Amino acid sequence: MRRLLRPWSLVLPVAAALALAGCGSGGSGQATGTLLKDTFGAAKPVSSGNLALAVDVAAPGISGLPSPLHVRLEGPFAKTTAAGPRFDFELRLGTGANPVSVGLIATGGQTWVRIGEHAYTLSPDVFRRLTGSAKAKASAGITLRSLGVDPRTWLRDVRDQGNETLRGEQTVHLTAGVDTPRFLTDLNKLLGRAGSIGAGAAGLPSGISAARRAQLAASVKSAHVDIWTGARDHQLRRITVVVDVDTPQDHNGTVKLDLALSGLNAPQAIGPPANPRPLSDLTAALAVLSQRKAAAAGSAGTGGGSSATPAPGETYAQCISRSGGDVAAAQRCANLLN
Repeated sequence: MRRLLRPWSLVLPVAAALALAGCGSGGSGQATGTLLKDTFGAAKPVSSGNLALAVDVAAPGISGLPSPLHVRLEGPFAKTTAAGPRFDFELRLGTGANPVSVGLIATGGQTWVRIGEHAYTLSPDVFRRLTGSAKAKASAGITLRSLGVDPRTWLRDVRDQGNETLRGEQTVHLTAGVDTPRFLTDLNKLLGRAGSIGAGAAGLPSGISAARRAQLAASVKSAHVDIWTGARDHQLRRITVVVDVDTPQDHNGTVKLDLALSGLNAPQAIGPPANPRPLSDLTAALAVLSQRKAAAAGSAGTGGGSSATPAPGETYAQCISRSGGDVAAAQRCANLLN
């Protein structure tokens, strides 16, 4: 079974990046080097909040990289305890008209996977296998680095644009250029983590190979970063990266990353789902996801909604498509495999 989510492990080199960041001050009157160290370092982890991550790639012509590619990871998280992590994340992956959506809920010792409108109970052992997690460890919270991103390794020519209000909070707005190869390395790690949830069903890669990252880097026309960090607490509120590329098929291609954190260190409502189903029902639900792409091509000309039994002459993929996510109907499609 594929690993569903693995967002909690990666430490990138930071010492060299601190020297590159600079130590001057700008429009806010605060030292830029201190702002970056506090915002992206490990000293001030966020114990709770809401995460919203978006990655969008529109770069046709890069071999092996789907385009358009859209990744969304959203939801609340809270401090990991000795019993286990706490979060309620929804991941949406797509390369076109057939996005895949999967949720993962953890309440500290109990976990569920959510597919469509239904949630399925996972045992601690299954959760560890799916997430690649070892024994649960208590944690003060998360940092951007724990999601596989350390902008200090790829920020260039950082400038302080002064204080700005963002969602009612006072922040310092920083802008910078991008060391593209290093940024693409971080992007590759983010895609790898997100793509581990339903990657095969969505037709997504587990990452971007070094050769393809080099091809993307060579096609870059410009790259720009905007950062908003708390004026007082120096905790990240938002970072956006826009890279304009000139690809073989589109002279105006883009790679965009937008990560926002809100409700920092505030209580988050993370609870068990209503009416969860047993794990034994999960296999059929995953079959719906894994067959979706094939069903889109094979179901042309087939009729209406879900059915209690397979229709005469139809394929397994067509039957799965007609099930409409109904687990019981999907299970009856298995008769076509006998």
